[in-house]
Amino acid sequence: MNTMTAPSKEGHLVRGSSDDAMTICVLDDEPGMVEMLQESLRCLGFSSLGTCDPQYALERSARAACGR
Repeated sequence: MNTMTAPSKEGHLVRGSSDDAMTICVLDDEPGMVEMLQESLRCLGFSSLGTCDPQYALERSARAACGR
């Protein structure tokens, strides 16, 4: 069974608002699934970008990889 945990920093969860936190792109064709996954990630301390549009996800991922 796979489990997901947030990375720790000095024993604390890394929150989505910190400078070194990850942002995860959630992509699914069901809006309800996107919302549920984003809520789960938020509870684990991650910020996320959720969408049902694959093109939007690719564009945002490419911008993030370039540092924009």
